[in-house]
Amino acid sequence: MSFAGELKRELCRALPEQREETMAECYGMALVARGFDAGNISMVTESESVAQRFAAMIEQLTDVKAETTQRERADGAVYTVSVNDEGERVKLLQLFGHSGHELNRRIKLENITNDENYSDFMRGVYLSCGSISDPNKSYHLELSVPFLNLSKELSLLLSQLLAKPKEIRRRGDYVLYYKESEHIEDFLTFIGAPMKALEIMEIKVFKDVRNKVNRRTNCETANIDKTVAASARQIADIELICERKGMEFLPENLRELAQLRLENPEMSLAELGSMLTKPISRSGVNHRLERLAAIADELREKKD
Repeated sequence: MSFAGELKRELCRALPEQREETMAECYGMALVARGFDAGNISMVTESESVAQRFAAMIEQLTDVKAETTQRERADGAVYTVSVNDEGERVKLLQLFGHSGHELNRRIKLENITNDENYSDFMRGVYLSCGSISDPNKSYHLELSVPFLNLSKELSLLLSQLLAKPKEIRRRGDYVLYYKESEHIEDFLTFIGAPMKALEIMEIKVFKDVRNKVNRRTNCETANIDKTVAASARQIADIELICERKGMEFLPENLRELAQLRLENPEMSLAELGSMLTKPISRSGVNHRLERLAAIADELREKKD
């Protein structure tokens, strides 16, 4: 199961115990659903757990029986929860203080009876219209809301409870979203999914460590490449000197270093310096190699 599917399953594990909790969550689910008026009350979801939860909450609050239908698609099943009887639709709308004829849905805060129930309400909103990407690939959580004023009110509410979400318009919907992992973790914890929030934190730590290792490996590889290239130039200079003048042409300190470099092409300058009869620093080795390079350049110029 995907991360998104596991998240919704975690949120649906247990129904709220108090009526006001059920009221706030069911209201959140219904308010942002595709149908929430006198002619149509319905929610469409890819999660069987969410469909079962919505239907159970409606019945618990009103004794109204919601019908759940399943439709198979190439990418999985889709569930539709609907209240088909007009009288029962009116009963449910009246429970939440809606007439069913509003041109633009708005949040009626009287359905959220205390501060603790805001998390229940936002959990219902997420279950009905929310989605999240796999945090192994990217950080993205969004709420796709069908009405502009409703999206504005939800944005303001989230700004007061957590962090202000970003907003975009997509295919007729008003989308509120978070892309920062910290904001997503806070949101998940708030709506009752602390284990998934913790999983995102662990993934983020793993990514950070992996990126640091990759950067270090790339740096070490680059340094090795530089060392190999420099060593090849130095050996070419020394071999030219040996060919034109012979190793005995060099003064003793340069001759010893030249011999070490020919025998140890993979060694760093510091390692070469430590192997000399009288050890010298890396900069001292570099200085002597520059003298060897100058001699080789001079020999090349004379031939030209």
